[in-house]
This record gives sequence, C-alpha cells and structure tokens, in this order.
Amino acid sequence: MAETSSDEFSLVCAAVSGILQAARLGLEAHVKLPLDVEQRSGNLAMRWPSRAREDERVEAIVETARLAVAQIASQYPQHVRVKDEAEP
Repeated sequence: MAETSSDEFSLVCAAVSGILQAARLGLEAHVKLPLDVEQRSGNLAMRWPSRAREDERVEAIVETARLAVAQIASQYPQHVRVKDEAEP
C-alpha cells in the first residue's frame, strides 16, 4: 500500500467502489431487480422495491456488500463512513 494519504484514499475508494458496483451488478443482472440509483462523487445510494427486501438473493448480495464496506470502514475510518438508511 502506498504511504501517502492521497494514495491510501484512492486505494480505499477504489475498493469500496468495486464492492458497491459489484453489488449493483448482481442486483440488476442476477436478480433482475430494478434499482433507483443516485451516484455522486463519494456517495452511492441504491433503492429497490420493498417487495424485494425478503428475497434471499437480494439479502445475500446486500449483506455481503455491507459487511465488506463495514470492514474497510473499520480499518480506514478517516476515509470511509457507512450510513445505512431504511425507507419506510
């Protein structure tokens, strides 16, 4: 791992981005789930129909991504913050 802060940030950002993009692809391509996606620099929000929340495939993909990002956040809290939001 590079020793500079910006190199570390870039590496962490790439790792989180890869995890979340893989989850998005899995939900869209494998589960065929329609997603409402908002992506801005440093932020990604994905929403899906409430009927899909009980689907085991959706739960597996989302929970795997959440665990992976949370692990990175615990190692690099200065670069990553996890914020889970549930819609009513």
